[in-house]
Amino acid sequence: MELSGKFHSHITVLCDDDQIPKLRELCKELRCVVTVIDLQKETQAQRDIMLTHHFFIGRGVYNSVEDIKHALQTSCDVLSLHGFNPVRTKLEHESLPTVEPSVETYREVHFKCILPAVKRDAFISAVRSMDDTLVPSNNPYETFDNGDITQFINKRYYDGTVEEADKQSDAVASMLSTMCTVKEVKRESIVYDSNLSHDKWWA
Repeated sequence: MELSGKFHSHITVLCDDDQIPKLRELCKELRCVVTVIDLQKETQAQRDIMLTHHFFIGRGVYNSVEDIKHALQTSCDVLSLHGFNPVRTKLEHESLPTVEPSVETYREVHFKCILPAVKRDAFISAVRSMDDTLVPSNNPYETFDNGDITQFINKRYYDGTVEEADKQSDAVASMLSTMCTVKEVKRESIVYDSNLSHDKWWA
C-alpha cells in the first residue's frame, strides 16, 4: 500500500535530563522538538527522551515512506556527530487508509486524560483492573497550576483490522470518560520501528 497524508516520527536517544537543553538547541537545526515520556507498568518504569518530527506525503518534498526514513537516518547521523546515541527510530502514520495491525505495524492509540494529580494512582489502578492491556505514560513536564495533570492511557493492537481496533478504542474512550476528562484520542499506525524490543515490556 502506498501511504499518504500525515506522519510523525520519534527518534529515541540515550541521554540524561541535563542534556535536554543541548538537545533542544540541536532541534533548531533538525527542525523538530524534544518529547519526554515516562512509561510505567507495575513496578517497572522507563524515561524516553525523543526528537519528534512531522511529515506529510502528498505535498512538499516527501513522496514515500522511504523518503522519510532517509531523512530520519540523516537526523540520526547528525545526532551521533553531536555525541548522542539514537537507539530507536519510529515512524507513525496518522491518516487513513493505513497498514493493517501486525507485530511490526501495530495500531497504537493514546487517550489523553486530564485529572487531579492526587487521583492519579487510584485512576491507573482502576484502569488496569478493567483492562490490563491499557498502559500508562506521561510527560513529566506537563502540569497545570490547579493541580491537574495530563495522564496518557495507551493501547496497542497487534492483530485484527484497523476498523476493529478503532471500534474497540471508542469503547475504551467511553469507559475512561466516566473517570476523567478525555481531552483527545489519537490513533496512529506504526509503519516502521527500528527497535521493537525497546518498550516491549510495556505494551
